[in-house]
Amino acid sequence: MTIETRQTNVPMSDDLRAFVEQRIGAAMKRYRDRLGRVRVWLEDQNGSRHGDEDKVCRIVLEVEPRDQIIAEGASHDAYAAVSKAAQRLHGTVRKLIERKHHARGKRPREVHAF
Repeated sequence: MTIETRQTNVPMSDDLRAFVEQRIGAAMKRYRDRLGRVRVWLEDQNGSRHGDEDKVCRIVLEVEPRDQIIAEGASHDAYAAVSKAAQRLHGTVRKLIERKHHARGKRPREVHAF
């Protein structure tokens, strides 16, 4: 799993970069073998004006073979925005993989067109 980070109006310190990698790595630890590239965008939407929830983290995850999952989190703090997005990503990936796992053993549903 490769993690790429990009930012707009958010200074990317070494600590923040390490936090992003640690948080996403922990959230995706269980599913690491099924995942592809992860792209993380951090943006300060208001710039120097500040405001509530003006830091936004968007995570785009490529799930093998061709699925994409997008998770977003917003907060007044970049670290909190990353945490929210990683938590949402974990829940979405878990649901997707469980759905695929349960679907393997079942017969395909019939689709009727009237």
